[in-house]
Amino acid sequence: VVHEIDYIVPLKRDDTLIDYEPIVNNGLRSFEGSFLFNGRAIFYLVQQEHEITKLKGRPKSGRRNYVIKKDLMITFMDQTMKSKEISDFQKRITAGSASYSFEELTAKEPVMGTMTLRSSRDMSPQKLYETYKEREIIEDSNKAYKHVLDNTASWMQDDKAYDGWL
Repeated sequence: VVHEIDYIVPLKRDDTLIDYEPIVNNGLRSFEGSFLFNGRAIFYLVQQEHEITKLKGRPKSGRRNYVIKKDLMITFMDQTMKSKEISDFQKRITAGSASYSFEELTAKEPVMGTMTLRSSRDMSPQKLYETYKEREIIEDSNKAYKHVLDNTASWMQDDKAYDGWL
């Protein structure tokens, strides 16, 4: 019995699965659409759907391929984040950091502000992005529980102050 687990995973920007060529060559024209998230325009480009195949059967009786799952991969661009990344890069150039130069900035600029998500679920780009961004709420909740379990985390000495801290 195969148990499938749904996932949404961000890929590193230098992952070989990501094709930045359309973005580098065409800029915003390469994106398929956009939506608003927290008042910011998010552009998206569906990169590909993978089929992961596996051999089944014994070598003597003849093996055959079968599809295990399809993966959806979408690249998102947040212009606000791109602007922040460019500003941060420029600050490092101005500060004289050895590994930062204007040439490197112009080379990296087309992919700044991008994030590529890979998922086993078939959902719209907006829903995929929003679902991934919900993880922050979950992580904050887990952090709060961790501090609750550590009785000294609040540094409160009476129950009313502790309840207020929670």
